[in-house]
Amino acid sequence: DFDHVASGHYARLEDVVSPSTTTNLQKRLFRAPDPVKDQSYFLCALTQKQLSKVIFPIGMYQKSEVRELANEFQLPNRNRPDSQGLCFLGKVKFDEFLASYLGNRPGDVVDAMTGDIIGRHNGLWYHTVGQRKGIGKVMFPLATAHGPWYVVAKDQGRDIVYVSNRYDEDDFARARSEFELEDIRWISGTPPLDVKGTETDAEWSEVRFDLKIRHGPKIVQGTL
Repeated sequence: DFDHVASGHYARLEDVVSPSTTTNLQKRLFRAPDPVKDQSYFLCALTQKQLSKVIFPIGMYQKSEVRELANEFQLPNRNRPDSQGLCFLGKVKFDEFLASYLGNRPGDVVDAMTGDIIGRHNGLWYHTVGQRKGIGKVMFPLATAHGPWYVVAKDQGRDIVYVSNRYDEDDFARARSEFELEDIRWISGTPPLDVKGTETDAEWSEVRFDLKIRHGPKIVQGTL
């Protein structure tokens, strides 16, 4: 039995009155003050029940302040370097972690401009749109000379990774500006008041949101 679980994530929680009952308190998830270390986006799938049991003791601090406190209290991990990627993996490489759960499913690496096959990959899940680092490892030697290459799209049905050395072409930029969302979770239990009850795409397209699509401080705007 326990009352709460303490987590070291950089995120904040606040109690607010539920709009549906006006009496029960609900948890709202907020970004941490440290924009670089903020991990609220990583926690966005948690439910009200889960959030009611968790606390974020360092969520209100900058990372530099946490370091100062660790030194003040002489914590044994006070000089440990910042973790990169998934902290729970330890020394296991990310590709090795994916391989242990998903295995390999090879496919072609295709030049998105010409349609030429210029490499072979071991699985779509090893690559992300926008990736540059490491993509040369799965390309044929003659093709790498014409880089830098970027992943611009993936075809799950045919196991194709599309790459281009013209990442900023308008067609690729437009394709990156739209994507599908699944399993949207309104942490409060219902959509915000300004979108609640809307049905058509036209109504939804008028509502703008702040979006975070990857780790880091950058926030972009978009319509749902």
